[in-house]
Parts: sequence; structure tokens; C-alpha cells
Amino acid sequence: MNIEIIGGYAVDGVVSSDVKDKISRIRDGCKLILDNASSLYDEAQILGQAGAFQRCTFLHLISIEECAKIDSLGAAAKGLIIGFDLDLDRLHKNLTRHEIKNHINSWNFPFTAEEADHSAGDRDAARVAANKLKGEYHKLVNGIKNNSLYVDFDGVEYRRPLESVGESAALWCRDVNGEFLRRSELFLRLLDRMVEVPDGYKRLWDVWGGRIVGSKDGEELRGHLSAMQGDYASFTGQASP
Repeated sequence: MNIEIIGGYAVDGVVSSDVKDKISRIRDGCKLILDNASSLYDEAQILGQAGAFQRCTFLHLISIEECAKIDSLGAAAKGLIIGFDLDLDRLHKNLTRHEIKNHINSWNFPFTAEEADHSAGDRDAARVAANKLKGEYHKLVNGIKNNSLYVDFDGVEYRRPLESVGESAALWCRDVNGEFLRRSELFLRLLDRMVEVPDGYKRLWDVWGGRIVGSKDGEELRGHLSAMQGDYASFTGQASP
């Protein structure tokens, strides 16, 4: 093992060739996923311009789900670099479930001011707020997606997609999709850098990972993250993630 002492910490900083191959394949897969998500966005726009707001909405929501796969696979790549033994086949099977992808995407939605105040410095409260948000987001987008494709029954009468989903829903989904695609592009850039300098990322986590996870409160966490950003350039040879 290639051990270095950095800031008083023992740092391994070596990523195996097997892990390097896995994160490279994850990166290549995410490029295909992003390309597909972008195509779905473009096709949704064509339908929207033709006034087919229901099918337009559906394609935007499927594109958003593709973005969740990039988010999850990127996290898996980081996990592999820092030493976790991950079952990628199982992960891919989980990512076929709409609910799982919606739960992943819910993390990119902000808490309400009340939830933020309630959870500040309280991990248990933050967990409760996050789980609530996951459920609400999944119910919202899954309902819109089903109504954009299928005839709905509300307990009294039947409603066609034309009556359930209109232009406002299509515009909301378009805007959300555009934001998720932008974030996925940034995540793919980060994956490119993980492939280029995996040992640098491993050294970075060896030094800061334990301190970040063990942060007692938000202020300490922010301090560790700020200091880690300062070390980023020296460990990876790059100015920013």
C-alpha cells in the first residue's frame, strides 16, 4: 500500500485497476443516459409545440427519471473510489423502479422554510423532513405521469388525459426537466474527473471523509467542507470539482 501522511492522517490514495475500470464504465453509461434524457426533452418539446401537452408531459417526466440514474450511478462511483463494495447489478435493477428514481430526484427539491428551520442542526428532524418530501414528490409526479397517459377515474366520473393534464403541467415539467438536465451535465463532468484522477479523489476522502461524516452540527460540517475544497486542487490537480 502507498501510505502518505497528510495533515496528520494516514492516506492510502490508491484505487485498484478493477475499480478504475468500473467507474470508467459507469461514466460511459451515464453519457448514454444523458444523451437519451436530452433526446426525450427535445422530443417532448416537439409534442408540446404541436399542442400534445399530455404526451409532452410524459416524456419530460421520463427524462427526469433518467437524470435520477445519473445521480445514483455517480454516487456509486464515489462509493467505489472510497472503498465500498457495491453490487452494481442490484443497483441497476433498483433503478428500473419509478418510485426509487422519484425518491432520488426528490433530494434535488428544496425544503420549505418551516422544514429547514425545524431540521437545522437536528439530523433526526432532517431525516423526517426528507422522507416526507420523498413521499410527496413521488405522489405528485407519478400522478401527473399516469394522468398524462391513462383515462382516470376519480370515484365519480372518468377523465381523459386531455382533461387531466394541460399546458401548465407541461410547462412545469419542462422547467423541472431543464434544471435536472443541467445538474446531470455537471455530475457527468465530475464523473469525467473521477475517471481522470481517481487516486486524487481517494486521497481527498481518506483525509476528510471521517471528519465530514462525524460532524456534530451544520457549522462544523460547513467548516470541514470548506477546508476540503481547499485541499481539492492539491489532491486532484484541478481548481474545483
